[in-house]
Amino acid sequence: TISDNMVICKECPASTKSQMTSYKATHEDQMGQSGAAAFNACMRQIWKRLIVLNKVKEDKPKPVARMNAPIHYKSVDPNMQLVTAEVESLVTPFTYFTMQQVQPCNLDNSGNGSRSAFDFGFPGLECRHCAGHLNSRRFF
Repeated sequence: TISDNMVICKECPASTKSQMTSYKATHEDQMGQSGAAAFNACMRQIWKRLIVLNKVKEDKPKPVARMNAPIHYKSVDPNMQLVTAEVESLVTPFTYFTMQQVQPCNLDNSGNGSRSAFDFGFPGLECRHCAGHLNSRRFF
């Protein structure tokens, strides 16, 4: 999981790890109060922003569509804001803080995430602390 990565990420500051541990201690109790439905709504909003808004739209349909043709995605802006104040009100502080530790990325053939069933270019999330380093942690 993303939060598990933060604990082992060598680039993640100790203060971030400490804050995450503090939030995690009350997460389960708060999850019961805010509900799984709110959490799922938050995650749908984040993935929609990443995937739906980043598909390359074609101007006109192709005469014959190939089955299983790869989908082409735009490069995501790694500075795109994933979590907003609106999202913060839906989820626990732990979830909100955790999602602040990742940034958008695209699946490439670097070997990190290439085992995925997704097409290259597929948008995902990457640890913002180790992004750009060898073997940065990515989530698709």
